[in-house]
Parts: sequence; C-alpha cells; structure tokens
Amino acid sequence: MPVSEPADVTPESAAAPAGPVRTRETASDGHRRALAAHQEVAPPRRVDPAIAEAVERQTAAMRALSAQAFPETEAGSTAPGGRPAAAAAGLPGQNT
Repeated sequence: MPVSEPADVTPESAAAPAGPVRTRETASDGHRRALAAHQEVAPPRRVDPAIAEAVERQTAAMRALSAQAFPETEAGSTAPGGRPAAAAAGLPGQNT
C-alpha cells in the first residue's frame, strides 16, 4: 500500500497580542486599583520562625563552604598585576 506524502501545511502560529508588552508601569488605572484592593484584603503570609532560622543557618553554611571552596572569588584576592589568583597560579580553565 503506497504511503502518501504529507501535504505542505504551514502550522498556524498562536495568536499573540498586538502592541507592547504590559508591565506595571504601563498597566491601566483599573488594573492598579484592582491590584491595590486585592492587596488590602489578602491575608499576610505566615512564616514559621523555626523554618526562617533554618534557612538562615543553611545560607550561612553554604556561603562559608563556598568561600572555602572558591577563595579566589573573595574581594581582594588578586595576584600581583591585578589578575585573579587562580589565573596567576595557572589553574586549568583560567586565562593566563
């Protein structure tokens, strides 16, 4: 049984809105009023203090480990001549 070739059909593109993209700066006054009204009655976010403290501890630990693993990214860690310490040391992947 012969197979017919598919017809040359150009797929239709999704309808995109014409004109500039709307941002907060270009939003209509009605949108701004509706958003302000919603924000007035929306319940405030509840944050568990224990979770917030755990996030802070984890962030501090990650920054400390990052500073140990990548000391050349710290401020003032340039070799003589203004080059990063890793580049001056001739480490792989660095421009020498």
